[in-house]
Amino acid sequence: MYFNVVDMAAKDTVESRMDADVKEELAHDSEAKAKPKTGIQIGNRSIPVLEFLLGGKSGHEAVAYIGESRVLVMVVVSSANDELFKQDYPSFVKLVQSYHFLTSDVNIEHK
Repeated sequence: MYFNVVDMAAKDTVESRMDADVKEELAHDSEAKAKPKTGIQIGNRSIPVLEFLLGGKSGHEAVAYIGESRVLVMVVVSSANDELFKQDYPSFVKLVQSYHFLTSDVNIEHK
């Protein structure tokens, strides 16, 4: 499991990034499949999740897309096969639910 954070351009949305990720995966693996999973609740927010079945690589991934004001935080779980994915997914949900955004206004003071 890992986090990936990207800047959100003014025209970007969580949905546009999800669509781009599906297109990118299909370009690399024509046998891949993507489907939405039930969102993960963080407080009153439902975080969208995409599940990827990686055809040529026989792997399994899920990505949670957490949109903030200036960035998109993606939490990823990657498993070697379906059986391991089913074992790993509950821990992934707990990791996503533990997420807490602090601030987009970071100030570094130089002494």
